[in-house]
This record gives sequence, structure tokens and C-alpha cells, in this order.
Amino acid sequence: EAQKETCSKFLNMYQSMWPQDSEPKIREGLQRCLQVLVEALHKDFTKHLRRAFPTWLCSMFDSHAEVAQAARKAFVANFSTDDRRRGVFRHCQAECLDLIAANLRHSEQSLHDFLGVAVTVAPGDRNTALERQDRYVRVIVASLSALGEMVPICAAPPVTPLNGKASYQPLVADDL
Repeated sequence: EAQKETCSKFLNMYQSMWPQDSEPKIREGLQRCLQVLVEALHKDFTKHLRRAFPTWLCSMFDSHAEVAQAARKAFVANFSTDDRRRGVFRHCQAECLDLIAANLRHSEQSLHDFLGVAVTVAPGDRNTALERQDRYVRVIVASLSALGEMVPICAAPPVTPLNGKASYQPLVADDL
């Protein structure tokens, strides 16, 4: 019951911290927390999936291998079959495209303005400038990679088994 109450608050934090935080260990920890939350809520997480999955998908392509691996591990652990994973992509397609498009429209400056990351870089502070640039590149590359992952999955017709009926059905709580 406590997980249900914290889910919405966690997802707010998750959606803002993944693109914002420059520390890979923090982003990796977010993926592990998400996995625990999804496992705990199981079917009750379905109503949050459209909100969570776009950021989750982008994080699967984080520039730090440990973060990307934790995100993918969480996804595969909670959606154990290819059909279920394809179902998540199709179920959340519009939301994923919205986030990806929004990310790709950003300049480095507008991304940081949107994230509320301080704009001032002290003269000669190369670390802050590099951190801002790394953050921007990470978000853009992850978004392009997420789009590249989505297109073949969502564009492909549903898999048709031998009985002639499409195996993909809209995602419902029983599928989790």
C-alpha cells in the first residue's frame, strides 16, 4: 500500500532526475528503485506505465553502460516475454514520441532552462561547461536511440501465430 502512495511522487522525481542528474550512480539507483517499485506494484503499475516508460526507454540508452544496463534489466525483469515488451512499446508509443520529440527540439541552453539547471558558468569553469554539454548529448543520443528502438517494434505488424490471430493485444493489468 505504501508503494501505491509513493509511486506518483517517485515518478515525478524519476522523470526529472534522469535527464537532470549528471552523476551516473544516481541515475543507476533510479533504475533499481523503479524496478523494485514495478515489481512491488505489479499489476497496479499498469496505470502509471504511460507516464514512466518514455523516460525509462531513454534511460535504456544512457551514455553510462551501468545505467543503461540497469534500465534494461528492470524492463526485461518486469516484462518477461518479447510479446509483453512489444506490447509496452505499442501501449506507450504516443507518450514516447512526445518525450523524444520534446527532447530533440531542445538546444543545450533550452534543455538546461527546462530542467532548471543553473545557467551560470563561472569563467574558466570547464567542468561545469563539460557537465552541461555531457547532459545535453546524453539526452539527445538517448532520445535518438530510443526512437531507433521504437520504430521497428511499433511499425512491424503484430506477430501472427499459427492460429491466425494476432498475438498482440492492448496492455492490461493482467499482462504484467
